[in-house]
Amino acid sequence: KLVMLDKWHYLFHNVCYGKSLPTLPVSVITPVRESTWVGYGGNIAVLSLPNVSIKENHVFADGDRALVTHMVSLGTGVWIACRFSSVLTLLDSGTMQPLQQVNMEEVLKPVSVSYGFTTLIRVSAVLCYNNLLWIGTSQGA
Repeated sequence: KLVMLDKWHYLFHNVCYGKSLPTLPVSVITPVRESTWVGYGGNIAVLSLPNVSIKENHVFADGDRALVTHMVSLGTGVWIACRFSSVLTLLDSGTMQPLQQVNMEEVLKPVSVSYGFTTLIRVSAVLCYNNLLWIGTSQGA
């Protein structure tokens, strides 16, 4: 369930409708332009506000373990990453079409090798600040 708190009133909304889609935990919520994007399982629901109706439902990643864990809006796009993944994907916020993918494992491989890191690189945090995309990884600081 998606729960909204409006002062002292709780409003409950189902993000995932239909018997063919399982109820999955909501993992991330972010404002994008005039809507709100909700990540649940490997899916993204786009909600229109203020009536909280589902405008779109999009499968972002397949598989039982797929989980959208990071979403940040930057310009006219939304950067998204999934659990256990080293890949960041930029989706157009209007069409939800992929615009770019960045594999952090490939980007950081030269640095990792020179410092002797042998663990897999995964996206662990994402932030948009001052028109820059900040990416935290499993390699630490």
